[in-house]
Amino acid sequence: MHPRRKTSLVIQFVGNEVLVHDADRGKVHVLNATAGDVLELCDGTRTIADLTLALSESTGIDASIIEPDVVSIVGAFHELGLFDPATLLDAPPSAHG
Repeated sequence: MHPRRKTSLVIQFVGNEVLVHDADRGKVHVLNATAGDVLELCDGTRTIADLTLALSESTGIDASIIEPDVVSIVGAFHELGLFDPATLLDAPPSAHG
């Protein structure tokens, strides 16, 4: 799985929150900064493991601690329809991509 956020999303960083406007669905999502960082990294080139490593490197937190959160965040984004469906497989998100 190499999740890629939909190109139609409008992402704005406001303080410690991230606003994501999904015009396709007529929704606005409010994310915390970490979830916003994960969404920004979802460009279709990275696996879940790659996302975890990138977030670990940017925060200095061990990847084994971050991994469950990244899997959860990516799963939530999938449920919310924030990803380009062409980049997703039927398999649920896992650390091994």
